[in-house]
Amino acid sequence: MPKPYSIDLRGRVIEEVETGASRREAAERYGLSPSVVVIWVQRFEETGSVAAKPSGGSTSPLEKHAEFLLGLIADKPDLTLDEIVAAMIPKKMAGKAVPSEPFSQDEGPNAALTVAVDRLAFPNGIALTADGNNLVVGEYANKRILSVPSARSTNAFDIAHVIAYTEGGVGPDGMALDADGNLYAAIFQGGEVRVIGADRFAYGSIVLPEGAGKNVTNLAFKEDYLYITEASQGVVWRVAVKHRGLPFFHQH
Repeated sequence: MPKPYSIDLRGRVIEEVETGASRREAAERYGLSPSVVVIWVQRFEETGSVAAKPSGGSTSPLEKHAEFLLGLIADKPDLTLDEIVAAMIPKKMAGKAVPSEPFSQDEGPNAALTVAVDRLAFPNGIALTADGNNLVVGEYANKRILSVPSARSTNAFDIAHVIAYTEGGVGPDGMALDADGNLYAAIFQGGEVRVIGADRFAYGSIVLPEGAGKNVTNLAFKEDYLYITEASQGVVWRVAVKHRGLPFFHQH
C-alpha cells in the first residue's frame, strides 16, 4: 500500500508555493495532483502546519488514502464511482464498486417478483392507499389513472379500473395520497398537480407560478406540505395543503 506523503515533501511543496510558484507548478514539479497541493496549502494557511490532518479514529481501509481521494474528487467532481475505482488501481488501493444485487426485505416465498397488473400504456407514477389494499397507477400514454388491487387486498370483486382521466400536458407522472384519500397527480408538461378527491371527482389543480416550468415530475408529502419536482428548471417546489399527507413509505 502507498505510504502517506512525508512531512519533508509537504514542507518542500509549501515552500515552493510560498516563494512564488503556482499550486499547479508545484504539483507538476513533484508529480502530485494540483488539488492535493491546494489542500496542503489551505491547511498550512489555516493551521500553520504541514502535517496531515488527524484521521479522527476511522477504521476504514481507505482512511490512509483520504488525501488522494479528496484531491481526486476536488480536481474532477463529476467522476463516477467506477472512474474513481479505476483511478485507485495504479495506486494499488483496495476498492471496488458495489455490484447491483436483487433486494427484498422478505426472504420467504413472497420475495420473488410477480406481475401485479400488465398491458398498461406506459405506467408511470404509483402510490399505495393508506389501508394498503390498492395501488394507484398513472397510465401516462392514455392520460388516465387506475386503481389496482394489491397483494393484500381481500376483496374478490376488486379489479383494476379507471378512477380518473387527466387533462392538459402529456399525462400523469408521479403521484401521492393524503391521509383522507385525496390523490395528487403531477401532470408532465402541464405545469400543475391535479387533485382528485377521495370520491374520485376532480377537486382542482395546484398550478406552478408563471415561468416556473411545465415538466412536473414527482411528488412527496412531509406532513401537511407537498413537495413538487419540476425537471426543466431543476427545482423542487413546496406548498402547504389542507390535508396531512401519507409519508412516502408507510407501514400496514
